[in-house]
Amino acid sequence: MNMFDEIINEIKATDITKLENYIDKNGITVEYGYLNFFLYPKKIIEIIERLISLEVSVETAKKCINIIKNKRYKLCEIIKKGNEIELDNYMKENGIILKEFNTGDFDLLIYAIENEVPLKMIQYIINHCQYENFNYSIYSSMIDNLSKSPLFLAITTNNFKIADLLLNNGADINYNEGILLCQLFEYHLLNRKNLIYILNNGFHKELINDFVLDLIASSEYIEKDIYCNVINFLEIIFKHYLYNNNFILNILYIYKNKKPLSSTNLEKIITNESNNIKVDDIWYRTAVFYACDDILELFIKYDNRKKDIILKSIENYKKLGNIYNYES
Repeated sequence: MNMFDEIINEIKATDITKLENYIDKNGITVEYGYLNFFLYPKKIIEIIERLISLEVSVETAKKCINIIKNKRYKLCEIIKKGNEIELDNYMKENGIILKEFNTGDFDLLIYAIENEVPLKMIQYIINHCQYENFNYSIYSSMIDNLSKSPLFLAITTNNFKIADLLLNNGADINYNEGILLCQLFEYHLLNRKNLIYILNNGFHKELINDFVLDLIASSEYIEKDIYCNVINFLEIIFKHYLYNNNFILNILYIYKNKKPLSSTNLEKIITNESNNIKVDDIWYRTAVFYACDDILELFIKYDNRKKDIILKSIENYKKLGNIYNYES
């Protein structure tokens, strides 16, 4: 490996955008000031130190960065076409190892998902980039330049075939404490279809609690149409746990075997299934705090406890709220 290739390999291992920004500001020198420590990760400083040891000039460093960016641009153009044969030929002709173009500021898989390329191209990238897992995130230009994972981007656009592919290859829908669901709602990207998909694909019931609290708290600042979505989302969550596969199979079994089913027995089945999700007291307290009467009605509807006990608790929460308001 010659010196030039060595420099390119060193640069490819980091966030090229931040490295270029650092060089524009500081040159090939190490500046340990507080601002640089805050703006640039340790890896950038390490790369700069390595470039210093190789006696690399600013001009040479920028030339190497441009080579990487130009090859990346060409790769992206081919990927957008969805042509695996052209991509394969380009890689062979230029001695390119695809995974080496994934850096701290860029990921080929995320780029491909953002650009809605065919599933075959997604599979090609997965095969050639040899990802250890898909539970990672980088900054995405698609959504406010925020850090997003491949699974998030697939579910954002309701591209469930790609989401299935990622999940089948080890992506975790509960990655980072289930942040996926909260972020979809926060950025107004949650809809009926992707919520149902998430619930049906192993989202932990234990993580639902925080999401429900987020939905309730959002009522303080969201517009009326989004508030209606909140009610719909909560309804979907309750129905998911109430009318799950066990419930459906049970009803089908009764129907198939032509067993008589009284309203009392049906009510028992529904009551048993409603135990799959518990309406937590903190949900009631939060709904009372934000004066969400519609949400309170929904909770009461799906809470299998005695209604007089529930209503008494709600009344107590309202009294406590009045006391706090009076004292403040």
